[in-house]
Amino acid sequence: MVAGGTRGFADGDGRAAQFDSLSGLAIDRDGVLYVADTGNHAIRRVAPDGGVTTLAGDGIAGDADGTGSQARFNGPVGVAIDAQGRVIVADTYNDRIRSITRDGVVATVAGGGGAGAEDGPADLARFDTPCGIAADAAGNIYGADSGNGAIRRIDTAAQVSTLTRDIEGLPLRPIGIVVDARGTSYISDERGRIVELTSDLRGRTVAGTLPGFRDGPGRDARFRRQGAQRDR
Repeated sequence: MVAGGTRGFADGDGRAAQFDSLSGLAIDRDGVLYVADTGNHAIRRVAPDGGVTTLAGDGIAGDADGTGSQARFNGPVGVAIDAQGRVIVADTYNDRIRSITRDGVVATVAGGGGAGAEDGPADLARFDTPCGIAADAAGNIYGADSGNGAIRRIDTAAQVSTLTRDIEGLPLRPIGIVVDARGTSYISDERGRIVELTSDLRGRTVAGTLPGFRDGPGRDARFRRQGAQRDR
């Protein structure tokens, strides 16, 4: 065990630290692990020696930019590290994408003002329950916008666009996303698939077809994942 034990909200070394309903993980080039501590509405940092500190958030659900404990999140699920070393956060129940610098300064990258599906300038764009988040080497950010059933991109000009809502003609319910060095995205689909989306927007199913639990080659495998839900 690296860190944590009983449920709670406490920094400390190894087992002395406490978390609540952990979700996404990301690791930087120095071996520091960043954790979306969903139940504590915080982003936590685990050093290589197991020491846990809170990077941002104070354990209370809210919606605020700021530094460290002055910032607030609402059930963050996804985290990623971008090319600048920032932590990018899918602030799931605030319908926002946030960034955190190494010294804990939180800023809104895109979204807010309630759930929606609008593309356009980042400050006017809207998301609905974003869960997964990823960043490529060029500085683009990709979101698994679960409530909208869409893969969204925030480019380096701060423009949000919808890349796709389906793969091979089947609608998506994306939960997680990673991007490789070629700019190809791999997406976990709550409907029971792992899918691929290339940089030129060609999509295919890599594994799975229907919800279930079965090992096997490619489409013969089965996956099941209950995604984030929200009360309306």
